[in-house]
Amino acid sequence: MHSMRSERGRTLAHEPWAVSALLVLAALLTMRAVSVGSSPMLPLLLVAAWEPVEKVARLFVHGSLLVGLGFVWGWFLPINKPIWTSSYAVFTAGLAFCGLALCLWFFDIHDNPKTARFFTVYGVNAIALYVGSGILARTLIYVRVGGVPLKQLIHGHLFASWLPPYAASLAYALTWIAGWFVVLYWMYRREIFIKI
Repeated sequence: MHSMRSERGRTLAHEPWAVSALLVLAALLTMRAVSVGSSPMLPLLLVAAWEPVEKVARLFVHGSLLVGLGFVWGWFLPINKPIWTSSYAVFTAGLAFCGLALCLWFFDIHDNPKTARFFTVYGVNAIALYVGSGILARTLIYVRVGGVPLKQLIHGHLFASWLPPYAASLAYALTWIAGWFVVLYWMYRREIFIKI
């Protein structure tokens, strides 16, 4: 985090007025980020009488503004997923808008139904993927073989033994995605859809 020094050499975090102002700003940004998905802005961008290309452009503009705002806000309140800081919420809301714009452009404007099937398989069972992936990830950490977590053994023997560290991590992640695709595709073919 950047250090902002006052005249006496102390950081602004030591100034009661600055802490209060930052807390108020954090609360306002958090409320704004939460309201992004529930506000009328997103439906207006999607169902307005604009041409599809204009919808994509507007989503990209709004998303880019939110990404920029979240990034700048991250200088004062770091982007932190585990505690869902307001900078994280604003930043990821912007990424979501940009991602939605990409999907509209790629699937709706350029009509790519075969490519969409991959995402459909993941999307119709997103809850199963989220819960199952979390359970399996924790299981691989807590199950130990010879005192070593199973995840570490799998990663070390299948990937890190012959790939550089970054490539090994990427290969592990892609294998994880492919493995879950096999499970979800099996569910999709049998019309097993877990919903709330």
